[in-house]
Amino acid sequence: MGDPWGYGVRNCTSYDAWKVNQVFGADIHGWGHAYQWSTNAPSNEVHAASGYTPQVGDIAQWTATGSNPDGHIAYVYAVNGSTASLAEYNSGYPKNGSSFQWGLFYNSFTSANYPAGGPNNYIHIGTISGGGGGSGGGDLHGYIAVNSEIDAKAARNGFGGWTQEVTPGNGAMLSIGGNNQMFLRGDGAVFARANGVGNTWTQETNPSSSVAIAISSTGMQLSIAPDGSINSRKTITNDYTAWNQEVGPGNASKIAVGGDNMMFLRGDQAAFAKTGQGGSWTQVTGASSTSAIAVSATTLLAIIGTNNAIYSQQGITPSNWLQEVGPGNAAAIALAGSNNPGNYQMFLRGDGAVFARTDQGTTWTQETNPSSATAIAIGADGLQVMLVVNGEVDTRPLPFGFGGWTAETSASSATAIAASQ
Repeated sequence: MGDPWGYGVRNCTSYDAWKVNQVFGADIHGWGHAYQWSTNAPSNEVHAASGYTPQVGDIAQWTATGSNPDGHIAYVYAVNGSTASLAEYNSGYPKNGSSFQWGLFYNSFTSANYPAGGPNNYIHIGTISGGGGGSGGGDLHGYIAVNSEIDAKAARNGFGGWTQEVTPGNGAMLSIGGNNQMFLRGDGAVFARANGVGNTWTQETNPSSSVAIAISSTGMQLSIAPDGSINSRKTITNDYTAWNQEVGPGNASKIAVGGDNMMFLRGDQAAFAKTGQGGSWTQVTGASSTSAIAVSATTLLAIIGTNNAIYSQQGITPSNWLQEVGPGNAAAIALAGSNNPGNYQMFLRGDGAVFARTDQGTTWTQETNPSSATAIAIGADGLQVMLVVNGEVDTRPLPFGFGGWTAETSASSATAIAASQ
């Protein structure tokens, strides 16, 4: 079966053509088998691996060999020094004993530990703004301080380096999507801004207008009013009337947004989802079943059940849930439609241990010991943020793994965190 770019579905070429289209909007037709990509790509963008520092968004290429006459390619989703982290389909690795496994997605190898040796070439497709993403937000992340100010920065650059965006006493809730941010003031007024870090905000409602907010990389904004109704908008403007009612009064207890996809949790713990403003909602869980919700820009839905299990499904359907974490384990979930393969996911176990992974159905990686975190957030570039039990904000980059966290604030600094999903 062919894909829209003329490659066989679930082959390495099909995956990379899809990924390049998702990240750069590029349309790669007719580059042939994997070993032919270095010949058919623009010659000035093909670089011998020796002496070249790969970039996020590059294509790693292995040329043809006697045992692999088609060659192979993989997408570079993270770079550490000169080592590329690779996402790929249909490499045959990891082996099952001595047997190759075909048709699988895998993203745990790097150019330094690849079983068949490092790539021969890298093909540079484009430069991702902000260091890695179609969401445009790069590593934008922020926190609400113990004095209710809001601080943010656009890079994972170690301790400090924060910009005060909201003065003390004002920040009650923060949401980040791409380069867009929203905050809820303590008096219930909603503010928003685009263009990354800064302290110039547009007030979008009067006081006493909202109790919860969410914003996405596409600029979709949601707000729960004190009466339990949900309102949406896609433009940042001081026109207080530019909101559209999506759900009537008395219904909403929680909201989530990813891209133009929305979810809400009704007061009876039933979850609903839809894409875009207006139109009807689809009920995706029954009453008394759901305690937390999340949705990504790629329409991955995730919930925590009232049994503290995690379930996910791709697409908005009444019931197509896959259990991802067993009952009694989950305290929080975070999703981001990634600028690398698929979706990034995190969950916080009830004992304070943090886990992460790429995409539905893959293996979770434990990243901290128990008693480590009280809150989690993950961005579309794979930046992971946790609120440590002592009030410190820590971050870590891809690839997923145990440890490797960097303190970005001192202890007793923060009460809430957000990342650019």
